[in-house]
Amino acid sequence: MHCILHLVPASAIQEGQLQCWCLNFRGHVTMASIKNFQLSATVDPPHNVSLEEQEKVIIRFGKIGKGIFTMDYQFPLSAFQAFAICLVDLTPNQVVNE
Repeated sequence: MHCILHLVPASAIQEGQLQCWCLNFRGHVTMASIKNFQLSATVDPPHNVSLEEQEKVIIRFGKIGKGIFTMDYQFPLSAFQAFAICLVDLTPNQVVNE
């Protein structure tokens, strides 16, 4: 039996002083950007995977300087898969007219 891996955005917390929703990048990301993201993996069906393990961030991408971004990833993603996810995030959204 195969497990299906779902990537979901990490949960943001509401920051009282800033009056906004924030993600904890644990010092890996130093600049605010619309491109910053974190994804967690959920497994369907769960197959004895703890909730803590399912909520672990498996890919983190964010801005650290002008035109400079950082990417952290871990298993079950390969470097190729993580890089492809980040490239999609950096690609400008374009509308295709048919």
